[in-house]
This record gives sequence, structure tokens and C-alpha cells, in this order.
Amino acid sequence: MGITGLLPFLEKASKRCHVAEFRGCTVAIDTYCWLHKGAFGCAEKLIRGEDTNGYVHYCLKYIKMLKSYDIHPILVFDGQHLPAKKHTEEKRREQRKLSRKKAAELLRLGRVDEARVQMKCAIDITHKMALALIKECRENGVDCIVAPYEADAQLAYLNIKKFVHFIITEDSDLLLFGCNKIFYKMDIQGFGMLVEAEKINNCMKLRPDNYNFDKFRYMCILSGCDYLQNLPGVGIKKALKFISLTADPSIYNVLLKLPSYLKLPNVVVTDDYREGFMIADATFKHQLVFDPVKRKLLPLHDPQISGTREEYCRNAGHLIDETLAFEMALGNVDPFTHEPYDDWSPDLVPLPTTSIWSKQYNKPTLPVKKTPKLNAPSTKNMQVDIKVIEEEKFVYDLKLEKELEMYKVIEQAPKKQKTEEDSEALSEVVSQEINVPFRRLKKFSKFERTVVNYEDVLTSRFFTPKKPASIEEPSISNYDTLLSGINSYSNKTVCSESLKDENYGKDEESHYKLEVYARKPI
Repeated sequence: MGITGLLPFLEKASKRCHVAEFRGCTVAIDTYCWLHKGAFGCAEKLIRGEDTNGYVHYCLKYIKMLKSYDIHPILVFDGQHLPAKKHTEEKRREQRKLSRKKAAELLRLGRVDEARVQMKCAIDITHKMALALIKECRENGVDCIVAPYEADAQLAYLNIKKFVHFIITEDSDLLLFGCNKIFYKMDIQGFGMLVEAEKINNCMKLRPDNYNFDKFRYMCILSGCDYLQNLPGVGIKKALKFISLTADPSIYNVLLKLPSYLKLPNVVVTDDYREGFMIADATFKHQLVFDPVKRKLLPLHDPQISGTREEYCRNAGHLIDETLAFEMALGNVDPFTHEPYDDWSPDLVPLPTTSIWSKQYNKPTLPVKKTPKLNAPSTKNMQVDIKVIEEEKFVYDLKLEKELEMYKVIEQAPKKQKTEEDSEALSEVVSQEINVPFRRLKKFSKFERTVVNYEDVLTSRFFTPKKPASIEEPSISNYDTLLSGINSYSNKTVCSESLKDENYGKDEESHYKLEVYARKPI
């Protein structure tokens, strides 16, 4: 069933990729996901009890695709049901029976399409179907292992103990068991979504010193999982908020504060819920798995090292005889009835050291990606390359210089002195707005020159030419006198007596400059 909304929540810890990135690696596969999809294509035959191996061919297509990328697959199958999921499995069994009855009724009514939908819901993957795929895999040199209980814990054990580098599944619950890398929703082309456990902290937005994997597992259990239903109104976002606010390492004590932390006064955290929470947590951590090298059952994590109380592990599975557990792991015995179906033994057939059932088994190592060595070019080739580069650079410089010509400032020849006729002609041109760059302006400045300060004078080119250069600017002493005259300026007239300039009034240019400085704002 998985955790509702977990995969979208893990967006920052996941990425879209292709299995080619794992070339040379070993992968463990949640095979019942493939068997269910393969069984949908031959649902009618399975419901009617007819012989078919369509689901086997469906799984072999994926195996062939993985092997084409030099990936070594290990198929993991579900074993018997856990006591924690007893009620869940009973509901699923009843639902399959009901779907079978609906399919039969729809067929009698001639509604074939609706009947096929119900047939798919009524399919139950049996151990005989799994054994048919196991036999095909043995012939193709592919390892298979049947978990003592759920395949999720067995997959996690293979990943944690470095039997495999990553896992392929459709069940989001698998992250809670402590897997490192999980490849979700892989299609037949090899594309899928990779989730890495080391990046989960980015999704929870917790400081590195405040994050540990236990908090992530607590959050998922609070939001609802296969082993415990969630409290009313508590989803993955509320669960994350509660975990972020807690600092007490004892989750059993902190659960009592959940209604106040989340402002849910109508929610009551009972003692039964707290006990169920601790049992669910222990089931994820200490579920029984099978070690193919040691060939015996053991917990995923040792409860004594974790400090987990024994009564919390009652739903994590029960130990059985080692010989029976070994035969179940090989697929020779039905996990539920313990009825023998096959007698295959890995000790009687030659197996490579890469097989988990080989006594000389060597754990796989990560493939080293070697960078190809480049041969040193000869001197002749180097000279040719340098010559080509120089030619390309020369062409590029010419092109660049041509493009920059439009930005170069062209030095114009000094303008010749204009006469009165030129001034009249220029005035006529301006009045007619011909060849004037500011044609859209309704009127121009009234002044030919504007004094910004004593040293800077702005000159307009739309007025009469400059006066002869022999006429000098006012001296500094006259400038001070000029300012005093400007201060006494009124009614747009200037008092000639204040300037003490004998040329004032006699020279037209002096009179002009006085008017210019008089217009300067003080």
C-alpha cells in the first residue's frame, strides 16, 4: 500500500534518470510488482484456471533489458504474511473474492470490458506462479530469493549489507526500512525515479544536527502505514510539523503532546495508539530476513543493540527451523503451507562467485569508471592545428573590426566661419524643419549659449556662428563684479555702472556676455 503522498514529498531527494547510470552494478528487485503487472495481461486465463506463462515473459523482458546494461539482477519474492498485516490481508482476500463474483456476473450480462477490470482486481499471485519465474531465472543465471515474510525487509537487508547497490520497486514503504538508493516506477525502456536516502534531510528541512533517520520513520508512521493507521487529520505535512517541533528523543512520551503541538483538540492519543506506534516502529527495524551467505534467519537490525523492548517485536516474525528457512528462501517450499514444490540445491550445480548462493561468493564492488587515455598528438599535427587557429583568429579579428567601425568617432574638418547669409539660410532651414534631427520638437532653445559655470559653456549649433576668437572671456575680477551686478539685476536690465567695464555698451560681444551671465540662476 505504501505511504500516501510520500513520493511527491521526496521530490528534492529524487531525480529522473536511466538504469544505464548503474552499469556494472547489482540490483535487487521487488518481483511481485512485476508479477502483478504481468498478470494483468493474462487475467482472463488466470481467473478461468487456464495454463499461461504470460506473466513470466513479462518479467523476463525487464530482466533482459537490465542485463543489456551489464546490470546483475537479484529477484526477491514475498514470503508469508506478517501478523501485523493479518487484518489487511483478510480484507484484500475478501475484496478479491468479491471482484471475482462481480466479474462472473458481468460476463453473464455481456459487459466484457467491465468484467475484465474486475478480473484484474481478483488476481492473486500464488507461490506456484512465482516458482515458474524462479525456474526460468535459474536457467538464465539470475539469482532469486524468497523472503521469510515481506520482500521489503529482505530488499533492505541486501542493500544495507552491500549485496546490491540499489533496489527497484513500486512500494514507497521500502524507504522506512533504511534502504540507500531506490529506483521507482521503472518502465521497459529503463527510465525511472531514483530516491537517495542521504538527501531526505533536504525534504524535511531540518538542520543536520537535528536530523536522523528515526525522525523520518516516525513521520511516515504518523502519516499512516501498513502497520498502523494515522490519527484523524494527521497527514504527512502535519506529521512533519510535529516531528520538527519535538526535541525529546522518546517518541513514546512525545506522542501525548501531538494534539497541543498541532492544535487538534479533538484528537485523542490513547495508550493503545502509542503501543501500536512502538510495535510498528519495531516491525520496520527488526523484521526477520534471510542471509544467503550465513544461510539463516536473523533480524534486519539487532533489537538488543537498538534497545528495543522484546514485546514490541512480536509482529516482526518468528524464528523457524534453519533447514526449512533455507528451503523456503530457495523457493522449494510454499511459504504458507510448507508444502514442497521443488528440490533445487545451489550446492549441486556450478555457480559463479557473483551468485549469492555460491559458497565462494564475493560481494560486488562499485564499478570504477575509467577515463579513456588520449594519445598525445604528433608535432606535425600540432603545427597544422596552430596554423588553422591563427587563420581563424585573423578572420575573426577582421570581422570584429568591421563591426566596430560604426562605433568609431569620425573627426570632422573644422567648420569655416559662417557669414550673415549662411545664418539667414540656416534660420530658414530650421524654420522649415528640413534635415533637422530634432524635427519633432515644436521649438528650440531661446539661447545660443548656456553657461553652466565659469569654465563650462554649452553652445547650440542652431544659431549664428561664434564671434571671433579674439574676444576674451571676462576676467576673474570682472566676474566677481559681474556677480554683484547680477544680484542687483531687475526687470531684465543690467546696470552698466556696476560693471566698470569701459567696453561695455561699445562692444556687441560684451553686451551679449552680460546678458548670458544675467540669465544664469544664482
